[in-house]
Amino acid sequence: MSAKMNKIPTASAVAPVAPVDTEVVSDVESDVEGVEAISFEDLLKQIKLLSDLNQLVKVGKLAFTQMEKVAKAVAKAASKPIKITKVSKKGKSGQQLDKPRAWVDYVLKDAQENGWETFNIPSKKTIYEKDPLTGKNKKGDNGKNVILSTETILTEMPASECIDGVYYYAGTYDAGKGKGQVMIKKHAMSLSSQYFTTKTNSGSRPELYKEFEAQYEAPIVPKTTEVESKVEPAVVTKKTLEEITREKEEAKKAKEMEKLKKQAEKLAKQAEKEAKQAEKAEKPKKEEKPKKESSKKVEKVESVKESKKTSKKEDTPTEAVAAAPVEKKKVVAKKVTKKDTFTCKCKGDCEFHKWSFDGNNYMRNRDNFLFEDIGEDSEYNEDSWVGIFDPESKTIDTESPFPYA
Repeated sequence: MSAKMNKIPTASAVAPVAPVDTEVVSDVESDVEGVEAISFEDLLKQIKLLSDLNQLVKVGKLAFTQMEKVAKAVAKAASKPIKITKVSKKGKSGQQLDKPRAWVDYVLKDAQENGWETFNIPSKKTIYEKDPLTGKNKKGDNGKNVILSTETILTEMPASECIDGVYYYAGTYDAGKGKGQVMIKKHAMSLSSQYFTTKTNSGSRPELYKEFEAQYEAPIVPKTTEVESKVEPAVVTKKTLEEITREKEEAKKAKEMEKLKKQAEKLAKQAEKEAKQAEKAEKPKKEEKPKKESSKKVEKVESVKESKKTSKKEDTPTEAVAAAPVEKKKVVAKKVTKKDTFTCKCKGDCEFHKWSFDGNNYMRNRDNFLFEDIGEDSEYNEDSWVGIFDPESKTIDTESPFPYA
């Protein structure tokens, strides 16, 4: 760079603007061999003495070429490998409910084949505090409905009667329709709790539970193995304080040279613009011909004026005609129901998934059983039982009994 400075004039008059030379600066290393270095301050002083635009552009290009080389060297020294850590997630297992589910299915099958005894269906009725202004359930600080009281109601279900080999609830069979109320899985939950419950190890039919245990086989669940991600150790580059200081100075110089380059490009564009303007000023202007208005336009204006005059003459008072009353259309409000977007893609035994309804969060499975969302590590028990969701009516049956004894 200093070799170029030997040709810089110390003082000169402002030279006329000439076309910008687009010569590419190259072979910088060969030009600076054997040249004595000067200080950065002296270099800036010499650049300020330049008044020729072409020389300034060449200096800027040379500085930009050197800046690119230094920037690449700094970036190469400061580059570090990116650490990527893969985190494996475990799905929540519903193994603790496998056996209670199987017991309910076993009771349901036995009831359909052999009938059942009288039993009670317990239901929990919850009374919520209402907002006096809106009439809706009042929300607490935790965002849930405020509960005033709860009570348990027992509904007595009649025993079965067999008609044509099919068991129905006694008194529900209609001979004309040939139909009656049969045992369903929802009722089998309460019946299974009456037959036998592991909570108290008692019930009306403990022998049936022994038969169930004798044939029950727990499903084999494959062991989940976590794949540990291999993280490459970070490359540690040791640098001295002198090297770090030098890199910072080089980066600062590179930034200044980038600024000089932009200024040089701006001056070059301005010179080109001024040259084009001077070129346009030298060209003689052509005499402008007066514009002739088309005959069609004149005729149109005259016709508009005549029509205005005639309209003023012909204006006479007319009797007001009463407008016929317009019948208002009745707007029928449509009942809008939220679509149930819950889906379960579990194969085999169904797991519980997070589900929101009416501003509350629940855990829901394929059978539409609902438990309170009390965290991943908590067990599903009678305290967290909410009820069964009915997709057709979009309501939660909180009177349904706890399905797993």
